[in-house]
Amino acid sequence: MKDLIPILLQYVKSRQKPAGHVLFIAHNARCFDAPFLINEFGRCSFEVPTNWLFMDTLPLAREVMKSRGSKLASKTSLQALREHYEISLVGSAHRAMSDVISLSLILQRLTFDLKLPVSGLVKRSLTASDLIKLKKKN
Repeated sequence: MKDLIPILLQYVKSRQKPAGHVLFIAHNARCFDAPFLINEFGRCSFEVPTNWLFMDTLPLAREVMKSRGSKLASKTSLQALREHYEISLVGSAHRAMSDVISLSLILQRLTFDLKLPVSGLVKRSLTASDLIKLKKKN
């Protein structure tokens, strides 16, 4: 990771708008993806940029399912959501690109169902320092 983090930082920097946020979206980001990145950055003596935000789609999925009184409220895996929204699997499940495609299509449906604009996603996002504080509380 020590060799990959500078590449990731440069890649993201080359594609972001000046003075803008970078929004990373993942399913179960609060418990898995974001802590993994934060830990690896720290382990390799890098700081997660302060303009990087992390959005977890799992709470969005739970909110949609709860509002609909769906039996899916406790089953909010990508597969369950894909099936709920009748989204075809592209490639094999649990492969990076397949999951990215599924999540992007699910995110479109979740934000539509919640009438949530991009600004709403940003407001619901957390910085690395927010996530570290939450972890310390728990």
